[in-house]
Amino acid sequence: MTITTMLGAVELGGLPRLAVYDEKQGCFRPVSRDVLRVFPEPRDFYTSTPHSLKLLDTLRESLEDQCVSLEKPLPPPYRPPNLWGVGRSFRAHAEEMGMEARIAFFVKSTYSIVGHRHPILVPPGYSKADYEGEMAVIVGRRLRSASPREAGEAVVGYTAVNDVTERRLQDEMSWSIAKSLDTFGPLGPAVALVEGPGDLEGLCVETLLNGERVQRGCVSDMVASIPEILSRLSSIVTLRPGDIVMLGTPPGVGHARSPPRYLKPGDVVEVRVSGLPGLVNPVASG
Repeated sequence: MTITTMLGAVELGGLPRLAVYDEKQGCFRPVSRDVLRVFPEPRDFYTSTPHSLKLLDTLRESLEDQCVSLEKPLPPPYRPPNLWGVGRSFRAHAEEMGMEARIAFFVKSTYSIVGHRHPILVPPGYSKADYEGEMAVIVGRRLRSASPREAGEAVVGYTAVNDVTERRLQDEMSWSIAKSLDTFGPLGPAVALVEGPGDLEGLCVETLLNGERVQRGCVSDMVASIPEILSRLSSIVTLRPGDIVMLGTPPGVGHARSPPRYLKPGDVVEVRVSGLPGLVNPVASG
């Protein structure tokens, strides 16, 4: 797995701006104003693939001197067109939930998305909010009834996501409603760009709750490969440049524990994906 560059988004002068993650300094360096003419919004970089990877050298040379703290970046890519979810992709998670290990798809509201360090707000009266640490990929070109090879080649990068789910609403209504509450979609803090499907094969994800590891899973543990999952999804809906596809959660969710372990104010959740800085979010009452 080769990580070429990690990108993010920061707010400067009240506007979102594409930025490159400086791993040594642990901060984001925003692109210059000249680059804004090419990529007015951070997501424009991802939707310009496959040409965007050729512009990386220009992008790196155009960075401003300031280094913006990692404490509160915007979620990358900022304002994606769609946020798609994959359920039951990890056999062990399907088993712990009493479900068949057969992939299911759903849509999650993009309005649920928040960034690194933003609090997950649990609404009054809802006491079954649950963590679901996941890997997510960003689609760089239009996919419709794509083959696995075509789907794999369309992935421009990957990031971390916490697919927070209110289990009571999941039982009473639907997956999409239970996962679409405000702040229930922490994302980021950076996107690792990839050069091809091979860069996705060794990815792993783990979730820490108050410093304790509660989840871990790798692509090798999934019932289908990432290209196969995207291919199946594209046979049902059209995937558009900039769309984010969450790849499902490994075993260890709070709902399946005995007793259940739901999120409560004061908790801190961290999702770690291979090669990326951790996605950290405190939990508060909202």
